[in-house]
Amino acid sequence: MAEWKKLRRKINHPKVMLVLSLAFVAFAPMSQNFTAHPFVWMIGGFFVLAVVAQLRGKWARFDRNFALLLAAEFAVIFFLAPKDADPQVVLALRSAAWTSLVLLNGALLIGPWSRFTDFGLHFYKHRRHIGVTAFLFGLLHAHLVLRNYFNYDLSAIQQDPFLFFGLTALLVMAILAAISWDYVQKKVPALAWKITHTVLLFAYSGILFWFWRIGGSALFTWQKILLITFLVYWILVAPWSVIRLVLRFVNGWKQVHVLVYIAYAAMMVHVSTGVLAARPLGFKILFWGLFATVTLSHVAGWIMKIITDRHVRRAEEKVVIEGKTYYKLGHERSFHEGRGTLIRIGKVDLAIYKYQGKLFAMSNRCPHQGGPIYKGEIRNGYVECPWHRYQFSVSSGKGPPGYDDVIPYYHVAVRDGVGYVAID
Repeated sequence: MAEWKKLRRKINHPKVMLVLSLAFVAFAPMSQNFTAHPFVWMIGGFFVLAVVAQLRGKWARFDRNFALLLAAEFAVIFFLAPKDADPQVVLALRSAAWTSLVLLNGALLIGPWSRFTDFGLHFYKHRRHIGVTAFLFGLLHAHLVLRNYFNYDLSAIQQDPFLFFGLTALLVMAILAAISWDYVQKKVPALAWKITHTVLLFAYSGILFWFWRIGGSALFTWQKILLITFLVYWILVAPWSVIRLVLRFVNGWKQVHVLVYIAYAAMMVHVSTGVLAARPLGFKILFWGLFATVTLSHVAGWIMKIITDRHVRRAEEKVVIEGKTYYKLGHERSFHEGRGTLIRIGKVDLAIYKYQGKLFAMSNRCPHQGGPIYKGEIRNGYVECPWHRYQFSVSSGKGPPGYDDVIPYYHVAVRDGVGYVAID
């Protein structure tokens, strides 16, 4: 039993689930049995993934429940869909497409909603899993379409802008899925991200030229403008571009990930100029409702960020303690046990925590992805970032034993019940 528990702890369930999913997407559609019974295959696949997640225990609870939810979704579609309508494989590829669309919308909603709801903040740590799953469903949809409609003839994409916008969405989502793991974020240097961003830009430009040579004449004017806008946006958000003048911190990994908005726009065009026209009114309302919700949520999120930045608590009063400059934080009573407070000193944002009656100060910017440390929780003496659960000791800023993570940590002095922090 002890050996079994050790084995379960060693299982890297995200990698195992990803390998199984990619193998399924790559090879299952080639089977004639899959063509005849795609829902049986897919529901069975979800249960296999749920079992893998269950072996990992509580750390994979979300992935297990997510897999079971997807199994339930496809089971409902299978049992409710008219059996005398389209072939099952056609229903399966459409279901995969709509699932990908909904998941991508959901992943994009988590970001802004995390600013003004605990619900959004709770799901932030699962956003990458949702995004990668959206890509896998998109990839399955593309495989089924190429096999059943075009016999894997990629030249068909050059004939129809509808298909090229779908390809654009899939390619960008593939890039994001490929780099959505912690090792890449922590180990790839800034220069490498600049090079990567540039190489990807030239690669997509080449693909766009390949399409435009033949399919450009079929593009509407607004579609041409949109494709050119994709390239301009790609340049503007590059870590070597003007984005450096806008953001306080430029993260190369994150600047690649903001290309998700190209994928989103391309996917919405792909659906709206394709299958949506033949869908019932309810589908159209759902589609445009999702688009409006994502757009308005991002506007609201940015407005809230601006308001928060303007009203953030600032520490400006200086005192000298033992020959060192400190900034006044406030009376100890103004800080609540176990809860973080955001305080800005100049351009430095600090997360101030009170733990076991003592004040501690660390950077508010998580070194992983820049998450807001002050919104985290204290667990066993470690502040846990609300985005991806990275932990840092309240007494040193270091990660738990066995981890090399560390966050800038600042000394706090208390005089007559008033807290002071030194940031030099």
